[in-house]
Formats: sequence, structure tokens, C-alpha cells
Amino acid sequence: MSKRSMRILLAIAVERQWEIDQIDVITAYLNSPLDVTKEQPPYFSEPDRKPKDYVCKLIKSLYGLRQSGRNWNTFVDATLLKLGFSRCLNDPCIFSKADLIIGLYVDDMLIIGVREQIDRFKTEISEKLEIKDLGRLL
Repeated sequence: MSKRSMRILLAIAVERQWEIDQIDVITAYLNSPLDVTKEQPPYFSEPDRKPKDYVCKLIKSLYGLRQSGRNWNTFVDATLLKLGFSRCLNDPCIFSKADLIIGLYVDDMLIIGVREQIDRFKTEISEKLEIKDLGRLL
């Protein structure tokens, strides 16, 4: 989410007198699925097998992998779309649904809307991801 988008979201919240909360997704990259195979390192050996007979299959993203950020973004995008949100055309890190707007910044989310909708969203997203509720934006 760009600085400009964040300012617009804050202006919308003030104009509509909505509340703003924030959450942090704990170990966000580790939540996103990954399908990558990697050859065993040259020092790997096991009796009766050559090292090239084995490969490692990573099934979850790791911090430090080049594709981890993209995998996380793809995963959280699909998760929010399944929850009924629609993505903003001008900023793909902004999602909206009824009286609720989500601004995504890496693994942090700004939640802007009516209190009941915010609480409902936190409950829904906590069923899918491990989150840390940071409360109201100060």
C-alpha cells in the first residue's frame, strides 16, 4: 500500500467517522503454500543412494526465499477474495466489502469501517491466519 493510498484511506475513515484498527499476521510467509523442489546439497549422502537421487520439496514459504513475498501476496489475496472482498483497481493492496476497507502492507493490515464489521472481520481472518490484534490505530 502506497503512502498516497494510506492517506486516502485515513481521509475516508475521518469523513465517514469510521474506526481504524490494525492487525499483524504472525509468521505471514510461513502461512503461504509453496511448491518448489531443490536438489540435495553436495555433502548429503546416504548408504546405497547417490545424492542426486533425492530432492527436497518445500511446502511452505520461508523468509529469505525470493518468491516468499509473492507467495504470501497471492495467498492473502485469495483468502480475502474468498471472504467476499473485492480488490481495488488502482492499488492491489486495498480490499473493500460493504462498510469495510482493508489496507494491506506486507504482513500488516489496516482495517477501516464500522466497529461491528471490524470485529466480524477479525474473527473471520483469525480462523484462517494467526494474527496479533494491535487494536485501534493511534
